[in-house]
Formats: sequence, C-alpha cells, structure tokens
Amino acid sequence: MKKIALPLFALAAATAFADSVTLGNSYNIWSSTEGLGTSTSADIIFNADGGGLFIDIDNVKISSATVNSAGGNYFQVKTGYKATVSSLVFGTSKINVFKFGTGNEASKDGYLGEMDLIVGDTTKNTTIGFEVNSGTLNVIGAGGLSGMPFTVGNKGVLNLYTNSSKTGWGTYNNGGLITVKSGGSFTAGSVVTPNINVESGGSFTSKYGIRMIGQAKTSTLDGALVVNGGQGGTDKKGSDGLTYNTRNFIFRLGNGTNPGGANAAARATADATIKMTIGASGTIKQFNGNAGYVNDILGELTVNAATGALQFQNTVTLAGKGKLILNTTNAFSTINKAGDTVLASQAGTTFNVSRKYYDNSDAADFCSDSFLVVNADNDLGALAFGNNTKLTLTVADGAIFSLGQIIRQDGCTLDYTFVLDNWHDYSFRITDMTEADINALTFVDAEGNKLDFKTVESTMGGYWINNAIPEPSTYAMVLGGLAIAFAFMRRRR
Repeated sequence: MKKIALPLFALAAATAFADSVTLGNSYNIWSSTEGLGTSTSADIIFNADGGGLFIDIDNVKISSATVNSAGGNYFQVKTGYKATVSSLVFGTSKINVFKFGTGNEASKDGYLGEMDLIVGDTTKNTTIGFEVNSGTLNVIGAGGLSGMPFTVGNKGVLNLYTNSSKTGWGTYNNGGLITVKSGGSFTAGSVVTPNINVESGGSFTSKYGIRMIGQAKTSTLDGALVVNGGQGGTDKKGSDGLTYNTRNFIFRLGNGTNPGGANAAARATADATIKMTIGASGTIKQFNGNAGYVNDILGELTVNAATGALQFQNTVTLAGKGKLILNTTNAFSTINKAGDTVLASQAGTTFNVSRKYYDNSDAADFCSDSFLVVNADNDLGALAFGNNTKLTLTVADGAIFSLGQIIRQDGCTLDYTFVLDNWHDYSFRITDMTEADINALTFVDAEGNKLDFKTVESTMGGYWINNAIPEPSTYAMVLGGLAIAFAFMRRRR
C-alpha cells in the first residue's frame, strides 16, 4: 500500500491517486476547492503530533485512521457536512487523546459538522480519550474505551453508540474524568466513571445508569444530569427473607461492590471517600427506571441546588457510610416514570436508610453508618429504615428539619439506630405521627446513650423533639431568674 507524506493543504491533490495518506504535522485540508473533485474516500495516517484534518466536502469516508503519535491529532468537519471513519486504530502503545473540532473559538462556528467514528481494534483502543471542541462526534462501538478522560467543549456534542445504526447506546466503563463545559452535551448508555465535571449550561445524559467511583477528585454538577433508565442485575434472596439485587442501580455515588462478609465495613469506608458536589445551578432528572432500582448515596453528596432541582422517580437511599449534606432548602422531589410530572415535593418524599444495595449475606455484623446533615431549613416526608441500619442526624444552629414520619422498610425485622448529634431544642420536629407513636421511638446520642426527650406541640403542626433535660442555656436562664428572685426577697427584708 502506497503511503504519501503530505505538506500543508496538499491532501486534496494526493487523495485522488493514493491508497493511504500520511498527514503532515499541521493543518491538512480535504476540500473540493483544493482539487479533490469527486473522490471522497482514503486511508489516513497520523504520524506526527499536532496533525489535523479539516474536511469541507460532504460524505467523506475514511476507511481507516491510524494514529502513531502521542496525541494532539484531530478531525474537523465543516458545518452542515458529515464524514465517517470506519475504523480508528492507535498503532502504538502510547496514551492518546483524540480531538474533534478546533479549540480556536474564532474557527468553531464554521466547523460544527458531524462525524461517525467507528472504534476499530479495541485491544489497542483501551486508552483512547476524546476531546470534542466543536461539532458532533458519534463514537460507535465504544465499549472498549477506558482509562482516559472525555472532554466536551462549549460547542461540542459527544454521543457513544454500540452500532452504526445508532439504535443502542454505548457503555463508558471505568473511564477517566468526563468534563462537559457550558453549552456542551454528552450522551452514553451505562456510565461508570471516576468523576464527572458538568459546568453550568452543560448537559450529561446516561441512558442506563451512572456510577461514580473516583476517590482522587470530587465530582461537580453545575449543569444538567439526566438518567433515563437503569442498570439491571440478578435477584437474590437474603437470610432475612428479603429479595436483593446484585446491581439494579440508576444513580450511584460510590462503587457499590458486594459488601458481604468480613470486608463489608472496609468497602463501605472506601465508598465513603467518594465525593460529589451539586452546585446552585445543578439539576438531576432520573426517570424511566424499573421498580426496585435504586439511587444510592454510598459516598458524600453535598447539595447546593435550588428547591425541586433534583427530581427522582425512584427512592433516594442513604447506604453504607454515605453522607448527604443539605445546604439549601428542599432540593429533592419525586417524579413519575415519564419524567414529566412532579408527584411530590421533598416534603412528601421518602429517603431510605439501607446497609447496601446488595446485602444477601447472613452478616448482621455489618451495620450501616450513614449521615444526614441539615444546614438549612428542610422538609422530608419519611425516613424508611432497613435491617441493621444506623443514621446520624445533624441539624445546624438556626436550621429546622421537619420530618413526616419514621418508618421501617417492607420486611425490615432487625433493629435500626437513630442518632441525634448536634441536636438542640426546636430544630427537629415530626409532623405525621401521633404523640404516642413518637414517644415510643428511641433516639441515642453519638456515644450510643439513650436520649431522654420530650414532645412539644408545634404551632406549625406536629411535635418538636426537645431535650427532656434542659440544655446549658436553659439552666443559665433558670439560675439567672432565681438569682434575681433571691435579690428581690433580700431587698424586701
């Protein structure tokens, strides 16, 4: 096969009679204005860093594109045109990030075309990363990609498909950081990634569930996350008679590996170090999920989102040693399966407290140890406790947490533990339980000591859970009043 090294702008003239075209290390143009005529196909070889191919002729078909350089190579397609690469092969073992579209803002508007890029030899493609700066890149057969970051720029669209007909969405499994900048769009099937970074105005869609597993960085969501579907697994029945599922997740912060046996606590501890922050403009819409699928927080989720911005069809679950930090008011809500109707605000929504999504062992030795931190006024419909679970509630000074009721999950037979930490009078109330049922509850402090509490009827409805033993500030007020009374009595004498 003939290979021709091309200087700048020379691609068009050479492709008319070349089987393979070796690109130069700068701009290379495939254009009808450069004399290509009706020829629309060739093999392309990138041998030099920084080599790029600008395409401004429609329906270009590249039978194979071989990359033998360390990185910086790119395609760029003119607006309104489309190109196809039948096979992208990295011919060396070097780590590569392949670019689609220019990073030059002045040139982006003219090159917003589309390319179908079919990943070839997956044994050589396991370390490919993509940077989509402008235009639409459809990566087809993407299941073998892993270990490298994906970045979508402000005028870029990146779609992962399983086939050229684009009827199935491709998996992004154990890859690198996925960054979607403002104006950019990323869509894939099932996504397992260390971290995501979605800027305000950016859109990230997972068709079959998303799981974030990275400990080195904190995932950030300031744009829109849409999870349209879930990842199914295999049902198994536990010793308590309940049926659990090995995977069945939709949105998961944490790795979520099987926690059974002696490693349960260690794995939960590792999951707890995985973090995500949802910013003021961040939104989540989870819908089209099957019953029984879960949205579980095994790591630390910090919420700074607006009221009602986090919409979930399936229940949000605090599992393992997960922590949910609420810095804003009532960010969560419940929606229907179609994703077009809000069924309940956070005040009517239930959060589950569970050991893990998959806990079918006899291990009563692992108790979950999750946390709910309320730093702003929040309402919640219910907390539903599972077998052998523990939740620590912290309410910041000046904040009020209003909870509808405390219930057990269906089939829950083992005890649960509810810890009140940094707890103070008139900060925590229960609205949808009778006073007798509330008084039958057990709360403990951080050391596990049973708390004495008293119910005080609230003018807003329900009952405050106040300390039966006066707090130090209350003692000071009482003692101060007594001192004044004694002084008055002495003066009267």
